Amino acid sequence: MLKKPVDIFAPATLLAKRIREGEITSLELVTACLEQIEKHNGVVNAVVILLAEQALTRAHSADKAMAGGEVWGPLHGVPLTVKESWDVKGLPSTFGLVSLRDNIATEDALAVSRLKAAGAILVGKTNVPPHLGDWQTIHPDYGTTRNPWDVARTPGGSSGGSAAALASGFSALEIGSDIGGSIRMPAHYCGVYGHKPSYGLVPGRGHGQPGKSAPADITVYGPLSRSAADLDLALDLLAQPDTQAWPAWRVELDSPAPRMGKHFRVGVWANDSRFPVDNEISAAILEAAESLRRAGVEVEPLARPDFTSGECYEVYVHLLRGATSARQNDKDFAANRAAAAQLDADDKSYRALSLRGNVLTHRDWLGYQQRRYGLIEAWRAYFARFDFLLCPAASTTAFTLFDNVPKEARYLDVNGRRQPSANDYFWLGLSSAAYLPATTLPIALSSSGLPIGAQIIGRFGADRACIALADIVERVHHRFATPPMFTQTAE
Repeated sequence: MLKKPVDIFAPATLLAKRIREGEITSLELVTACLEQIEKHNGVVNAVVILLAEQALTRAHSADKAMAGGEVWGPLHGVPLTVKESWDVKGLPSTFGLVSLRDNIATEDALAVSRLKAAGAILVGKTNVPPHLGDWQTIHPDYGTTRNPWDVARTPGGSSGGSAAALASGFSALEIGSDIGGSIRMPAHYCGVYGHKPSYGLVPGRGHGQPGKSAPADITVYGPLSRSAADLDLALDLLAQPDTQAWPAWRVELDSPAPRMGKHFRVGVWANDSRFPVDNEISAAILEAAESLRRAGVEVEPLARPDFTSGECYEVYVHLLRGATSARQNDKDFAANRAAAAQLDADDKSYRALSLRGNVLTHRDWLGYQQRRYGLIEAWRAYFARFDFLLCPAASTTAFTLFDNVPKEARYLDVNGRRQPSANDYFWLGLSSAAYLPATTLPIALSSSGLPIGAQIIGRFGADRACIALADIVERVHHRFATPPMFTQTAE
């Protein structure tokens, strides 16, 4: 029996504070989260490996340590879940693949060990799609993860289980990975916070398929949470060099303070004629910008980097698909090369760009690398005048789950017109193509009651500043909200 109700939807930093101050115990909190999982995970299906007994034992130890004046760290006694692709000793890391059912980790991933060392208590692993390559989270063994705001809809992917777990109160903190929006899309769809770090900032040791330890182009690793403060704390813990890496990079992050006077300067890219977003989303972006302006932030509604949306999209999709091209077997590679050879030279559809990216020669890749640095130079010029760009994370709110429809064949209703779902690679590629950090945060609920998120994109190394602006939005405009399925249950 719990001594008092435990707010399982509170931010991790607040829960840790309540444990330190004796308002709740770790055992009470972990028990409440496990009860929430038992009650609702059958529908949401976010947690696919549950460590209930181990978590309760660890919570007992956490409370005993606290009673003796020993604080393990800033997350002492706080429940954590991690994306299934992160190694946890003794557990499988399948990356959504049947062929990796027996890929049992022999040690914890570095990121997992760091959060445990800070006092977090691991309660389970969360669902992923095959190859971490979808904005739906449907695992061949674990099944489909559903959005707690509407269980007919996707929670996003590939960190869909991560975001759904947080929005459901199953845990207080998560870590994901992102190459094609895998942190940002789920955060947007589920109404939580997610940070895609500057490239190379957070080490990925312990997040790779067997025999694939080389860092992948574009891929980054970062936290998901229910508040901006939680992102900031998690980044403190995760963004440390890997002493076993070669070379052992050390990234120095910028100050979170404004660089050009007393206030941050923010540009806004709320919509795009080639990659349109739903009117409710663009309006929500502008409303968030207006709240920032009233809070003293300098906002320029039309400021954006000097490149076309088409150029960014083309470069990003080629580089993205080049980065993931090793997933192809020889037969698929040959088929894709033959199909790419038949394409019209002017075909700039996602299917065409994807096929070409899958079979890039190194010479062609170098050409796109040069074009990437053209984007980087445009961003540098932009950041000489502004601190951030505020923009959508996706063109719509969470879409209804598709059944056996590949990504390139999916279409979404955007303002009454059918648009390719792959258009969202433009909004996701804005930061990814140029290795920039991007914080996704909830900014509104749609007229149908679904979360709307936004991205805050900053200059390379400005991760803390991105999160600082997200914190301002959280304080003056909008914050995490509990999905109705849980508030109705509580009533």
